[in-house]
Amino acid sequence: MSFYVHDHISGPAEFTETAGPRFEKYNISLDTAKCFYYNATRTRATVMKTKHLKGIFPGTFDPVTYGHIDLIQRALVIFDEVIVAVAEQNSEKKPLFSIRQRLDLLRQATHGIRGVTVESFNGLVVDYARKKNIHAMIRGIRMLSDFEYEFQMALTNRKLAGDIETIFLMPHESYSYLSSRLIKEVAALHGDISAFAPALVVKALYEKFKS
Repeated sequence: MSFYVHDHISGPAEFTETAGPRFEKYNISLDTAKCFYYNATRTRATVMKTKHLKGIFPGTFDPVTYGHIDLIQRALVIFDEVIVAVAEQNSEKKPLFSIRQRLDLLRQATHGIRGVTVESFNGLVVDYARKKNIHAMIRGIRMLSDFEYEFQMALTNRKLAGDIETIFLMPHESYSYLSSRLIKEVAALHGDISAFAPALVVKALYEKFKS
């Protein structure tokens, strides 16, 4: 026999009306039920207050865009701390910016956002997550076209590390089309990318593509 204390029960009056009949079914007095409710609520509040939730947001970030920053801010609604993990190497991509430059741009772009740590990693992201004792990995899905690749990666990571979960977040619709690759292509053709990334990133990109 088990009982579930609903998060939406606001107090003893609502508890009496909502949960009371279920306890009476098992011949448990209402006073005992209320005691259970208060103890469970107090325990839950203590756990929620003391547990520090961390998540990892991995990527190449070559360079960081407003879409990345939007996802970081959304992740902070769920987690107390988000570690933005910048991959030093990527078998499928040759970064335009060095690892030091990408870290520097990210740290400047997220300066003032509480709860963000920027670090680099090499190797498998699940190994890095285990090293940091973190069990949640954050990934962004912009369009349906992203889903197949991200779903494949999530299942592969689950096979490699079943104790680490992947959480998918959707960016604001204003950034649903945005990617680092896109803004690099526009910048290379001397287009205006000021709406896509912070000013410091825009400046760094234009300097890279100076003829």
